[in-house]
Amino acid sequence: MSILEVKTLSRENENVTLDYSLDHIRNHISSGKPLIIRGLLSEKESEHLIKYSCEINKNKSLSCPKVENGIPNYHRIDENVKKSKVKSILHLYTFFYWNKESNPVSTYFKRLFKIRNIISNLPEDYALNNIQEGLISIPTVQQYPRGGGYMQEHLDPDTGQKAIFSTLLSKPGRDFSKGGLFYRDEKNEKIYMDTILGPGDSFVFYPSASHGVDPIDDEMPLDWNKTDGRWMCFSALVTASSLNGENDGTSGKAVINID
Repeated sequence: MSILEVKTLSRENENVTLDYSLDHIRNHISSGKPLIIRGLLSEKESEHLIKYSCEINKNKSLSCPKVENGIPNYHRIDENVKKSKVKSILHLYTFFYWNKESNPVSTYFKRLFKIRNIISNLPEDYALNNIQEGLISIPTVQQYPRGGGYMQEHLDPDTGQKAIFSTLLSKPGRDFSKGGLFYRDEKNEKIYMDTILGPGDSFVFYPSASHGVDPIDDEMPLDWNKTDGRWMCFSALVTASSLNGENDGTSGKAVINID
């Protein structure tokens, strides 16, 4: 599968200049074709996001509060949660723009957030600082640990957002060797993306495209105290009700036995 590659020409705080227009990117994504944006985050910024998340792990207890305006940042470990439609093994770090604690890393997420909103024909600051029309933008970092970290193949709803920005933070071959992000192409074949991505590169695709994360180095023992594995970040626009476990018809649907 041929994938369009977009280069980042410059980064200045939350603003970025690309070598393709956002209109071109919007049309490309809406036609069902994915693309890669090279260097949307720098390698140094990617490392900072991982280190900042690890500090939160050291200093803040695991929790999973109800998502509503004004809640604090939190992190949790998911190990095939029974009520979840899309099973996973991962460490989730969730940030909110209204918390001062998010300030050291909020610029990175806003860079993704603004481009995603423009591509989705939404105002740049839509659902940025509060829940708006039931939707909220959740800046998230995920660690898929060695020893089997994964996410079941699924489709995402296209409620609000019209593009998913999955940004790799870790370095394949150094931080993990096996497994990783995959995408189903038009021939229904699995295309593994991490083999062609580096820290700070974003894989961008339409939400209803089938995707998942194959187990990371599953021959190794799982150890939540280790900080290697596959790290990624994104800023998803989702309904607050679905995050709180309510069935509002917009939650992702697992795709099982697709082969």
